Amino acid sequence: SLLVSLGASFGALIVSVLSGYGLSRIGFKKLSNGLLLAMYLTQMIPGFLLMLPLFLMLSKFGMINNLFVLGIIYIDMVIAFGTIMSKGFFDRIPVSLEEAALIDGCGTLEVLYRIVLPVSLPAIMAIFSFFFVNIWNELFLAVMFLSSNDKMTIPAALNSFISKAGISWGVMSAGLVVALLPTIIVFAFAQKYIIAGLTEGAVKE
Repeated sequence: SLLVSLGASFGALIVSVLSGYGLSRIGFKKLSNGLLLAMYLTQMIPGFLLMLPLFLMLSKFGMINNLFVLGIIYIDMVIAFGTIMSKGFFDRIPVSLEEAALIDGCGTLEVLYRIVLPVSLPAIMAIFSFFFVNIWNELFLAVMFLSSNDKMTIPAALNSFISKAGISWGVMSAGLVVALLPTIIVFAFAQKYIIAGLTEGAVKE
């Protein structure tokens, strides 16, 4: 679970931050708005509609029961939301800061690393926390695409304790405690960043 959740969250964060920054600074407003609209529309599609065709396609290529493939699916599942969120925060950063850095000799990637990302740290932490919690708690895709006991994520393993004979309450209760610990640690560590990131857009300039 940690391997999949951390890997997919970091991968989705990198894609979302770069995509959001590109959409925020792109010179063609209509193109940016069109791409954003497409991302909003993808959020309206129920994930259950995609499960069967996705399962059939991956089965055909022998990619079922693969943690790497599951991580890629999770990345694809959350990057639209992350891109929309990160663009909103990047829009609030004055372009003059980046222009001053470019005049001082910084390259585009250096401006992003030295200027934009430190200023956007609360937003980035909020987005990462959203990614991690959602991927950590995801059940349906994990149950559908993982069949080996040694590759199951915690939600899928907890689901296996439910059978026709009944529910193993003792084992499941212990598993729930273990499942809650990482999310508690993430929120405890990133609490101040999450609050700052979520309230950033509430202040009117």
